[in-house]
Order: sequence, then C-alpha cells, then structure tokens
Amino acid sequence: MAQPFDAEASLQDREAKLRESRALFEPLHSILNLSDAKIRSTLDALLAHNNEIRSEINHRMYAMAESSVVDPSNSGVQFTLLDGHHFLTVYTDGSCMKHPLTSINYFGCGVFFGVNSPHNTGITLDDSVNNITSAEMNAIMIAFTKAPQIVDGSVTNLLIVADNMAAVRLTKIITSHSYSGSNSLLTATLLSNDPSIRKTIDTIVQCRPRWKSVRVEHVHSHSGRLDIHSRGNQAADALATAACKANWISDDINL
Repeated sequence: MAQPFDAEASLQDREAKLRESRALFEPLHSILNLSDAKIRSTLDALLAHNNEIRSEINHRMYAMAESSVVDPSNSGVQFTLLDGHHFLTVYTDGSCMKHPLTSINYFGCGVFFGVNSPHNTGITLDDSVNNITSAEMNAIMIAFTKAPQIVDGSVTNLLIVADNMAAVRLTKIITSHSYSGSNSLLTATLLSNDPSIRKTIDTIVQCRPRWKSVRVEHVHSHSGRLDIHSRGNQAADALATAACKANWISDDINL
C-alpha cells in the first residue's frame, strides 16, 4: 500500500537539497561577482582614459581654431584670434639658476614675440630681483614696454601668456579697467614685500591705456604639449634660461 504523500517532509527535503546546492555553487557566484567588480573597474579606467584623450583632442581642436598666426607686415609677431578679435600675442617667462659653487641665485627673463622675430628678448636681471615672481613680472613689464614699438596703432588688443600663476593673477588685476591702485589683498601683499614688483606694476599700469583690451592667460610650463601657447612658453623659457646663464658666466669671468 502506497504511503500517503507527506508535503511537509517533501518541502524540508527540498530545502535541504537547496542548501547543499547553494553551498556547492556559491563560490561560483563569488567568482562572478569579483569578475563583475573587475570589469566595472577596468571599464571605469578605460572611460577615464578615453575622456583624457577626448579632452586633449578638444584642447588641440580649439588651439587650432584660435591658433596664433605670424603677420609678416608686423615684423614676425604673432596674433591669436579670441572672441572674433585678433590679439598681439606675447609669451613671457622668468628663470632662476643657482650657481653650484657660490650658491648665488641668478635671475633672468625672456619675452618671445614669434619665431625668428628680432624682438625676442632675454634679459639678465640685477640684484634688486630676488624671487621668481619678480622675474616673471619683469618679463611681463618688458612685453608691455616693447609691444607698442613693434606694431602700429591699428593693433589694439594684447594677449600675455605666462606660466607663473601669481604673476598671471597680479597682471590680470592691474590691467583690469576697475583697478585703482594697491587696494587688492594680493597686490598689497606683494607690494609690501618687494619694491622690484612695485616698479613693474607702476610701469605696466602706465602702459595699459595704449591697449583697448588686455588678456592674460596661464599656460603650464614644461608640459610637452605642441599647441601654440605651449611652444611659445618653451621659447620664452629658453630665452630666460639663456639670460641666467649669461649672467652666471659673466660673474665667473669677473671672479
């Protein structure tokens, strides 16, 4: 005679077998979960890498769209198209080198107007300059004083490109139409500590009315990029470094 069906015993047996199978297959689930995590991590890294490439493409695309061009009618200087207007473009840089024997710091600055331009300048700086911000500001000051001598009055917009953020911020402040003296915290701090920077500020402020519009842009130094501003910065850096070395060699000869 057949035994009556025991529903409760059957359910218990099923649950027991499920526990056994779960114990058997759970490691596979763990492996798959770990694999999912690695795939997501790899995908995130690949997406981040693609975004970096995309950013660099956009950077170069806009650099080409707003690229500097050499104007042969203006002694080989460069112009950058910004917001539909052409800006005379000047690259500036300051440099410092420590003599390995005397430990004396030598400062120089470079101003680059364009490839093979006769107006490109490297200047050795005297003892009144004792920090890199002052060297950078001297380079910007020279750009402001030389630029009007190079182009005619029809050129009314000026773009300064530098790699020192303090100098960029300060120049933006003192060339703004709202600037009314050393009322900003940054300007007041620098002026109180460095007379050589005061001199550069006074000169730049005097030169400012010559230009309808002045832009100041920051560029990363030694970036290895090939866009026009990075190459211009490299050229200004080479001029500044050569000026430092010239000052260094001159002192060595006089020892």
